[in-house]
Amino acid sequence: MSKVKFRPHKGLAKRVRITRNGQVKHRKAGGRHRKSLHDSGQNRQLRLGKMAPNSERRRAQKMLGFRIRRPAAKQQQQAEQTAE
Repeated sequence: MSKVKFRPHKGLAKRVRITRNGQVKHRKAGGRHRKSLHDSGQNRQLRLGKMAPNSERRRAQKMLGFRIRRPAAKQQQQAEQTAE
């Protein structure tokens, strides 16, 4: 039996949020300071969150220590495909 306890990555936990359907949401880079260098449209886009790709989603799952479930729609599609 392992004597090392798992600890979630606190730095990642502060920077990302897991949505209800299991996607990893994070902030875009470049929106903290020196905003005058960007045009207003780019600054507005930087305010919005961004969803991480699936490869990052799997890494976040391991680092945070819990299983991120697939969206229900995908589960239903896969169940239908296996039933056929």
